[in-house]
Amino acid sequence: MRIQSQTLASLGTGLFMFFISSHTLLADQLSIISPHRKSIQEEFIPRFEKYYAAKYNTPMRVEWVDLGGAENDVRFIHDRASKGAIGVDVFWGGGEIAFYELQKAGLLLPLTLPEPLNQQIPSSIGGMNIRNPTWVGTALSVFGIFCNRRLLTLQKLPEPKEWKDLAAPAFYDQVSLADPRHSSSALMANLIIWEALGWEKGWSTLTLMGANAKQFTQSSSDPIKVVVSGEVAASTAVDFYAMAKITLLGEQNLGFILPKGQTLFNSDPVAMLKGTPNQVAAQRFIEYLLSPDAQKLLLLKKGDPQGPSFSTLARISVNPETYKQVGSKSLVLNPFEVAPPAFLFDVDKNSRRKAFLADLIGIMHVDMHKELKKAWKTLIANGHVPTEAEIKNLTALPVIESQVEDLVKQWNNPVVRNKTMNDWVELARKKYAGGAA
Repeated sequence: MRIQSQTLASLGTGLFMFFISSHTLLADQLSIISPHRKSIQEEFIPRFEKYYAAKYNTPMRVEWVDLGGAENDVRFIHDRASKGAIGVDVFWGGGEIAFYELQKAGLLLPLTLPEPLNQQIPSSIGGMNIRNPTWVGTALSVFGIFCNRRLLTLQKLPEPKEWKDLAAPAFYDQVSLADPRHSSSALMANLIIWEALGWEKGWSTLTLMGANAKQFTQSSSDPIKVVVSGEVAASTAVDFYAMAKITLLGEQNLGFILPKGQTLFNSDPVAMLKGTPNQVAAQRFIEYLLSPDAQKLLLLKKGDPQGPSFSTLARISVNPETYKQVGSKSLVLNPFEVAPPAFLFDVDKNSRRKAFLADLIGIMHVDMHKELKKAWKTLIANGHVPTEAEIKNLTALPVIESQVEDLVKQWNNPVVRNKTMNDWVELARKKYAGGAA
């Protein structure tokens, strides 16, 4: 229930507090911590409250906790748990690595789906889980290349089809990327590219993509904005950011390409948090999110009778039944009809390494970006095509893969971490020295 400000002004303080207390006692309650953007909240929460009141004959009041991102949410949950009680019912969104971390820490409750949802929701797709004993995906995401087709034509650039295309000399200053230390989406994109291409080739590609970047942003949505504005030609992107813009501005202007065999679908999960004070309501919320009626909000255009009211979400559904009911009106591809990736993404390994690898990319590509760009600009000046040896020298890793696990185990030690990162800075300075002004 939402109380209008003019109503509040007409009530005395005591009467107002009595009204709120009475309302709270009469309504079931649910608190959700989520990094999801406001459009998700606006579409799903009012509908869930209406659905809940009709199905269970009881009002529902949802509290939405927004701390600005998945990493902040996870830190909050760990901090509150260390003090005795999380005090929040549901964690929704942010990518599955965060949920594996919370699951390992014992901070998620077991989750069982009722029939027919248990039959409708697959257990996995392309080697990645859609559900496990403590969480279930509510949507799927896929990382690809977002491009400004008009700018590509103007700059006489080919439309990129693979990750390595963004590392080509032709794309110098035509790429925008986000800092993986601040964006969980950017970090996941980096990890997928790295895993798809292998340790050395993946790092080399990421390094040259960084060298081609006009800038690194703090938010994963910012690269999308500069592609749309025509400041750069391409960026890495998660599907729903890209498709929302394409739906608005047209495929003749913007494109979203999935590098064949080099990307994968990963879940956007939801889970009940340990100690939830409203477990029954939390379970009911999860069941609602997975229902075909709720999943249609992801697939349909704004204004469709069964679609969203305020914003076109253009996200990928986890429930195959939804695609059957929506048919050709779906704005997004059916992931269950897409060939699986040509590689396996090791979630456990990448979950262990993510902080270490984010720091490695952050130091070598973001903090030393100016120096990296200068070195790359010198190498490709006057149309020079860099030799394999020149590229290997510029993009050589500061750590071999066999050393990574030992460093990961010590990464919470500030002495080890600071010394290692200082060594990387010095190495980068020497490696990138001599670039063009």
